[in-house]
Amino acid sequence: MPRRINLHVPLAGDRDLSGQIHRRIRQAILDGLLEHGQLLPSTRDLAAQLCVSRTTVGTAYDRLLAEGLVKGRVGVGTFVTASPARRSRAAPPESPLRPARLWATLPASRSVATADVRFDLRPGRPDPRQFPFATWRSELSRHTNADALRTAAGPGGPAALRSALARHLGVVHGIDAEPEDVVVTTGSRQAVQLAARVLLEPGELVAVEDPGHRDVAALFTSLGLRVIPVPADGDGLVVDAIPSGVRCVYTRPARHFPLGLTLSDGRRRALLDWAVRADGIIVEDGHDGEFRHIGRPLDPLRALDPSGRVLYVGSLARLLRPDVRVGYLVAPPPLHAALHKAQRVLDPGPPTPVQLAAAAFVRDGQLSRHVRRMRAVYAERRERMIAEATRRLGEHIVVHPTPAGLDVPALFRDPRLDDVQVARRAAAAGVSVAAISDLTLTGRYRGLLLGFGALPADHVDEAVALLRTAVEAT
Repeated sequence: MPRRINLHVPLAGDRDLSGQIHRRIRQAILDGLLEHGQLLPSTRDLAAQLCVSRTTVGTAYDRLLAEGLVKGRVGVGTFVTASPARRSRAAPPESPLRPARLWATLPASRSVATADVRFDLRPGRPDPRQFPFATWRSELSRHTNADALRTAAGPGGPAALRSALARHLGVVHGIDAEPEDVVVTTGSRQAVQLAARVLLEPGELVAVEDPGHRDVAALFTSLGLRVIPVPADGDGLVVDAIPSGVRCVYTRPARHFPLGLTLSDGRRRALLDWAVRADGIIVEDGHDGEFRHIGRPLDPLRALDPSGRVLYVGSLARLLRPDVRVGYLVAPPPLHAALHKAQRVLDPGPPTPVQLAAAAFVRDGQLSRHVRRMRAVYAERRERMIAEATRRLGEHIVVHPTPAGLDVPALFRDPRLDDVQVARRAAAAGVSVAAISDLTLTGRYRGLLLGFGALPADHVDEAVALLRTAVEAT
């Protein structure tokens, strides 16, 4: 049985109320806002809502019935029976409001978003089919009840989740953090925003890696900060190239975006020394640090920092599934109170049931087990992607077999190739892939970022064959 809709019927004055109700509902039906089979409010309910008599509403319904737009059924109610094509309504008057000048200076994405593709090669995407849904649903259900909903998250997020994350970071990454040092966020991007808002004043300089993620630079710019690109080479961020006056450095030392570089030990020490000399701040994004496929695990800067100048940000979305919007920021005690205030002003965080489910998932070892299992799965997919991309596309691209993460960069040999157009042709053929120039700060690199996380190994061959067709269709 269809549910009754909540119908908004504005009335003006006290004249011809029945006619006003009739005209409002009739127009909603003709405009396609009310569809065939929808159940209108009862005359009693609508009369009470509009503060009119039931007879007034009944008269309006009778006129709709006479026009064949609705039909009454005894004991059930009044249904919409007309099925007109949705009509184009008059355009509203143009608003005088305009965005601030800043937003005109930030580039828009040129890639084509594809919701329905056969092969998902987007970067940084975990495989949702491998996610332990039964366990997650059980935890989410257990914490979606009246008692859980009455649980106050408290400053920085639920104590259970902060404690679980602090222990996880200590065991897995060697980060010495107390639960009080952890602030739960809706993702790593919000964690970066919190750090910047609390520590930096508008107009101060922030250094980012070049190439680096364009949207992170845009985030800093939107906060009124001045972004300074600093080059990265085979050893990662070139610390000696950080100009004087820079107050903060944002870096992904475990897995540079998008080239997959790893910050060398020497550069790590140099960057920590820079922070002391310059009285600077380091915001370390632990992006893809858990999925290291080659070599020993690397200590995060936060674990090596003796001076308390490194803030560490991370997210569970890349480990589990994209819609698990739980991230975190690890910060030293002098920042706790300000971070809690900033979070309360900006966004108190994800729903408590999600946070509590995530806490149990981490605390009970489900996260560690899932990551261990997926590390082997992703390693196989990585090898398959590198081999197939090199075999089928080697004359057009150079694949960089990065040691960590869920994607590998493939740079075009011919710099005249338009990677955005290639990505669009690939999308039309059923392959969703990212153009490197569309993601990076300066756009001076052209190629494709080949994500293998969400693509089963036995689908790699066909996906790369379609990519070859997209590359060669120039």
